[in-house]
Amino acid sequence: MKTKSPAKSASNTDHNRKSIFTDEYVQIGAHLNLKYTGAAIPYALTIFLGAFLLFLVEPIIGKYILPWFGGVPAVWATCLLFFQVVLLAGYCYAHFISRMLRPKMQAILHIIVLIVCIIFLPIIPADKWKPLGTDLPYIRILALLAVTLGIPFLILSATGPLLQAWFTYHIPETSPYRLYALSNAGSLIALVAYPLLIEPFITLRWQFYTWSGLFIIFALFCFWCALRNMHLKQIADEAGQKTESISGWQMLLWGALACFPSALLLATTNQLSEELSVVPVLWVGPLAIYLLSFIICFNKNNWYHRSVWLAILPLFLLAVTAMITEFIPKILWLQLPIYWGTLFVTCMLCHGELSRLHPHPSRLTTYYLLISLGGAIGGIFVALLAPLIFRGLWEYSLSITACCLVILINYLGRRKPLSHWNYVIVIISLVIISIGAGYYIFAQRKYVITTTRSFYGLVRVDRGNHSDPILDARIMLNGRIIHGYQYTKGKLSRFPTAYYTADSGIGIVMLELQKRRDLSGRKPALRIGVVGLGVGVLAAYGMGGDYFCFYEINPDVIKLADQYFSYLSETAANKNVILGDARLSLERELSAGQKGNFDILVLDAFTGDAIPLHLLTQEAFRLYFAHMKTDGVLAINITNDHLDLRRLILGLAQSSGHKVIHIGNSRKGLDCSPSDWLIITNDNSLLSSPQITQRVAAWPARITASPLVFTDNYSNLFSLLR
Repeated sequence: MKTKSPAKSASNTDHNRKSIFTDEYVQIGAHLNLKYTGAAIPYALTIFLGAFLLFLVEPIIGKYILPWFGGVPAVWATCLLFFQVVLLAGYCYAHFISRMLRPKMQAILHIIVLIVCIIFLPIIPADKWKPLGTDLPYIRILALLAVTLGIPFLILSATGPLLQAWFTYHIPETSPYRLYALSNAGSLIALVAYPLLIEPFITLRWQFYTWSGLFIIFALFCFWCALRNMHLKQIADEAGQKTESISGWQMLLWGALACFPSALLLATTNQLSEELSVVPVLWVGPLAIYLLSFIICFNKNNWYHRSVWLAILPLFLLAVTAMITEFIPKILWLQLPIYWGTLFVTCMLCHGELSRLHPHPSRLTTYYLLISLGGAIGGIFVALLAPLIFRGLWEYSLSITACCLVILINYLGRRKPLSHWNYVIVIISLVIISIGAGYYIFAQRKYVITTTRSFYGLVRVDRGNHSDPILDARIMLNGRIIHGYQYTKGKLSRFPTAYYTADSGIGIVMLELQKRRDLSGRKPALRIGVVGLGVGVLAAYGMGGDYFCFYEINPDVIKLADQYFSYLSETAANKNVILGDARLSLERELSAGQKGNFDILVLDAFTGDAIPLHLLTQEAFRLYFAHMKTDGVLAINITNDHLDLRRLILGLAQSSGHKVIHIGNSRKGLDCSPSDWLIITNDNSLLSSPQITQRVAAWPARITASPLVFTDNYSNLFSLLR
């Protein structure tokens, strides 16, 4: 009978000891038995519900405060930055208490913090946080979220890593990484459920109440897990001593593989918000895709096939390069699959490699902490630094480039080299996106006079591209949307252009009211309010004694309109430009007893892709009519490529007892752009004037669907899509 030599036996023992740290060990679920599965139920339920609440509250609170800050894309980007930073704080909390405190003390501390959170429910932001128009919106949003949501969000953020650490105390033989995939699944379900099941059917205030009730249930689950944890001895340290130390390079790679996809997530959201609209459905789409990549990559290693995703990558980068350089049209059914597909493929490659680099479970909180740190750095770069250092939305293409670079560096740093095709495909992808980024940044610079970028978006002034020097013009653009232009030579500089020409809806109304003024002989002055300054084209209609009050949220627009355009300086009318969100400004004026008493109130904030929906609610319309004369005119420019606002405005006008007419202008020339205006008034003499009756289409009769009414507590963008 043969016996093993001591040396051989020791070798086998070492081999068995090392094997529990291999990739096969962390292919989770392979060795789970019924005993372990039953013990995992409290942790699985709590982690799932915590992740669900963590990502459900994001679109709820983002939508609630969006109207306070003008409905611009940077509101959601700032919210995402806050969520990522507090997520990092939650991971720090989980890491340090799991390392520094005994399980019993961890449980007691966690229960105390949960009780504090429950005391301050529900988490509805106070009206005192509404901006005044002169403060820094970034700081106000971050402070608002910290005071309203800070501690509950931190506790929810800490739930995943902390309870996974507790799970390892109970079941040290089983890897907890599958619970990370379960956590991301809960987050994904919340994001999908919000636009489909919650936003269309539950008012915004009741969304807060529902969330707060679910948080109490979550806290009870946490108490359950904490009580189970109180009587355990910490055993993670012993396992940690058996684990090889983590190198600085490995930690840096973890952070980088998390950082650049996070930056790309925010950059993709910004890009879509600028080009389409600032609404929850376009926020949660990229975030859901981002989480889906985590679920796939962290559930099982064999779910991530590197060769498949590498083969797809160049195809999507070609498509997105064609999109950002406008070689293919920017239309909804192309934009969403291209932008979202590029994000998904890139995240799969980064998160797939990140999953393959995971450590032994004893290093779990360190690993998650570095992932969270990388995500926060990516968020800070896009939300705070990019608007300061870039003159365009350059962070999108640069984030994709950075993702490709870190993937290549990860491949080059592997101990076992990959197939040469892996390196070739990544290098080809880098070349494609670099060419696209270079073209996007530099190709159109020859027409740009100046560019500004702030919290409220990208605004630039271009010179016209006319061969005739008499027709030289300056054009203001917000993204790719024209917000007015002016000819710079001779008498042409005094004529209204773009959507505001004499044969546009607003032009016909202005001239008709001025005709009455001339016929009366008394020349009563007109009072005109305008929401959205642009280049100030409407001031060209001003006559002596008239009063124009422009409401503009973006200080850069005011600066550029004064510096590069002369409509405001040359008008004969009196004028005033009020900085701040129009609705908040009108509310403050009304509460102070300062009614506008406007003959005409013009809403010109909907021609762009990112429309402020808070200006199109029942409450907003009541505010407008409170500032207008009894026979006043509400004129709304609804020229928009993606959204059809007619049903909504018809419903809002009818609910307030006003009549609506539609005046369209399809003429396109050097002096005008096609436009659609809705005129809302009860002034029958104006509606029956020959100039208007000749131009009015029988528009309301052609509406087959019922009119819509949005309120501050309910809105649904899907119903407005063309």
